[in-house]
Amino acid sequence: MTLLPRLLAAYRARGYEIASGLNPAHWDGFDLAPFTWLVKDGQSVTNGLGIALGEVIFLEHLLAAWPARRILVIGNSFGWSALALGLAAPHGARLVALDAGLDPFSEEGLSLTEDMAHELGLHVRAVKGFSPQAVPALMAEHFPDGLDLVFVDGLHTVEQVEKDWRAVAPFLARPGAVLFHDVRNCGLEPGMAAVGAAAGQMPRLLEATASGMAILAHDLPPEAEAVLDAYSLSEGARAAVEAGLRWRRNRRWERLKRSIRKRWPGRDQKAAG
Repeated sequence: MTLLPRLLAAYRARGYEIASGLNPAHWDGFDLAPFTWLVKDGQSVTNGLGIALGEVIFLEHLLAAWPARRILVIGNSFGWSALALGLAAPHGARLVALDAGLDPFSEEGLSLTEDMAHELGLHVRAVKGFSPQAVPALMAEHFPDGLDLVFVDGLHTVEQVEKDWRAVAPFLARPGAVLFHDVRNCGLEPGMAAVGAAAGQMPRLLEATASGMAILAHDLPPEAEAVLDAYSLSEGARAAVEAGLRWRRNRRWERLKRSIRKRWPGRDQKAAG
């Protein structure tokens, strides 16, 4: 059974409503519609949105194929991704979520995450601290034996994602992976290039995730690689989608030119120039 009913029920039991997985095309192109909103009394109550519904399902598929047991989350907000990973991971897995707690709800979210994890029977800790500074002490206390999976969803800047990767890379086991959220949405491709140059291997872009995640993985089993394939885009598939996008744009332009010709004969050439 999918983890989603348990995850949703845990928040609803505390009086929260969840909005997630909405299609931007149905919401006037609103690019944040797919992500997870924590709602109370009709108002969003957190500054940081959670990962999209489809991204939760991706994590569930990945951990079903590769049962990572030592997991670090950088960036917690209200615990949505940490609890999703905790539910997807095998029984007895250890997970720590690190958050700077810079806004009131993020700090409250640390205790909320731990309380809900306890109710769900998960071995999840949520701690306050900054990456990369807090990582060495966190590792010594919680993961002296290393890490299997790191989920990076903290400060979304090119410089910070490289710092986050450099902080965790020495502790990563094999097989192991670092998963980066919001790469496409936040223009973090230069950060991925810097990570790839330092690692000697480029992170893999997962285009079928709502935020455009990327993953740098080593020695994953074939079943996990098959999951990554399912969320990636081949060159041929990319070309087909790009052709469809060009056709859509051209069709709109042709409609505009026809409208101009009808309203103002002779002016479409001027508009084209």
